[in-house]
Amino acid sequence: MKGKKIFSILMVLAFVNIALARLTKINSCEYKILLKPEKFQDRAAAFRAIWDTVKIFAHELGIEVVEANDPFKEYRQEVIFYDTDSFDLRKRNYILRMRRKYDDKPRGDYELTLKYCSNVLEESQKADVTPAFGYRTKSKFEEAILIAKDSLGSMRSIYSKSAKVKKIDYKLSGKLEDFARFFPVLSKLGLPSDAVLKPVNGVIVDERKISPGMLKFGDNINGMVDITVWYLKGDTTHPLVAEFSYDCKIRDYDNMPKDAAEKCNEFFKKLQLKMADWVYLGATKTDTVFKYKKE
Repeated sequence: MKGKKIFSILMVLAFVNIALARLTKINSCEYKILLKPEKFQDRAAAFRAIWDTVKIFAHELGIEVVEANDPFKEYRQEVIFYDTDSFDLRKRNYILRMRRKYDDKPRGDYELTLKYCSNVLEESQKADVTPAFGYRTKSKFEEAILIAKDSLGSMRSIYSKSAKVKKIDYKLSGKLEDFARFFPVLSKLGLPSDAVLKPVNGVIVDERKISPGMLKFGDNINGMVDITVWYLKGDTTHPLVAEFSYDCKIRDYDNMPKDAAEKCNEFFKKLQLKMADWVYLGATKTDTVFKYKKE
């Protein structure tokens, strides 16, 4: 009986890896607006101000808002991006990220995510992010909808395929071959197996986030809202970057209901103008870390 149970688990893991390798359809559209970090000196007040603005504006546009039971409950985690000193992974469009959740203190285990990002859909469709066999994983193929870099009321897309390995308690040495044990494609990028991967620019992020509710755009297209602030670990007085986002899970991207899709896009573009005093015309939270320089 025990042997059959192990066999069943292995079969499920094998199916997950095969499914990930074939993942070519977008299953998530996440709309992201960067916010001015200086507005978050009082984080609790900023969270409330943003969520109140979003709720009122959504109602004005006929979008139903479902508020969470505890909309201002904070979630905390540590975030680290790993790359070589010359950013060899990013030059190949790969992002390697570690996250460790907090309870009262950091958990003992962590998760690793490998993501391939491109503004060309076909490139991301072909990308390999398949994890090694035998790990607990979760996959995602996302269209990230961002503000065009110099224009409010606009949108542009980046396509990313990612895989996440969860519940890791293995102590990493920092060498590429160590990370490749979880994501074999890292050993196929033309980099030495002993190449050292370090936290990008020495940054360890202390993330604080609320998930205050959901926006209902119709036809079962719902956007789960997050408001996120990143700090350098050990310094929660000077926010590094902040973001408002809503993530819509998509069952059939090619046949997404037209009215709901237009509502998602319209809300995103008009909200930028409504929140103009808050909006930061940057790129992404990840870009902030890669461009960070110590003062």
